[in-house]
Amino acid sequence: MTLRYSRFVTSVAAFGLVATATLTGCDTTTSTSSTDSSADQSSRLLDGNRPGGPPAEAYETFDMVWTLVDTRHFDPEHNGVDWDGIREIYRPRVSNVRTNAELRRLLREMLDELGQTHFVIIPAEATPPPMDADVASNHEGHSQEDTDASEEDVETEVETGTIGIRLAWLDDDVVVSRVQPGSEADAAGIRPGWMVERVEDIEPSSRLAAFRKTALESGTPFAEYESIEVLNTLVQRPVGTTARLRFRNGEDLEVEHNLTFQEIPGERATFGL
Repeated sequence: MTLRYSRFVTSVAAFGLVATATLTGCDTTTSTSSTDSSADQSSRLLDGNRPGGPPAEAYETFDMVWTLVDTRHFDPEHNGVDWDGIREIYRPRVSNVRTNAELRRLLREMLDELGQTHFVIIPAEATPPPMDADVASNHEGHSQEDTDASEEDVETEVETGTIGIRLAWLDDDVVVSRVQPGSEADAAGIRPGWMVERVEDIEPSSRLAAFRKTALESGTPFAEYESIEVLNTLVQRPVGTTARLRFRNGEDLEVEHNLTFQEIPGERATFGL
């Protein structure tokens, strides 16, 4: 489950980055903390009479997260947890938080009560900006005016294409982890291990550095997966779109290729949600 919401904390899920709150869930019930340990952590955070007050909109943020889980969790029984009772325990503790980081910690402790792994909270300031519309949606051979006109006439589902590469993180760098045989990338001679320096005008490592850092600091098992999936949205574009990518190859030389996104091979399958 990924939580992204506006103001204090906002969006992710696959450049499924959304400006409003999003909840998705898997029935993965590996417990990440017990009620007792969560309470102990909270009590350490909230001991003493601390000067000052909570950050602006702290209560609004808390209510948004609690309500999101209450109304949109895939299990109406909230994995057997008394979610109303959880609110009574955690909401009063908002009065003693003093920073956004402390509020996020309190929210994570509350979410841990569900005993599930697929939860990540991403602050608004760490959310990557959207890709430029002309890069993401223009098809080769069509002007933006043509695209706008066609959208007015009929709503069509845009099929996501591939150039045949999979990206991964190597420390703070972005590398090609896999090349699909017979793909555009394979035909261009791109190989696993090449560093990715630019996708059009985007520097992947710098663009997503804050997002990756925050996701990993959340300490949730889902965070590493989320940071990789968001990274790979940079090479997921409509069929027919052409993008310019700059690599550093195995000989430490810069190489540029213009690659056209093709239909994803195989038969489409669905799973779960």
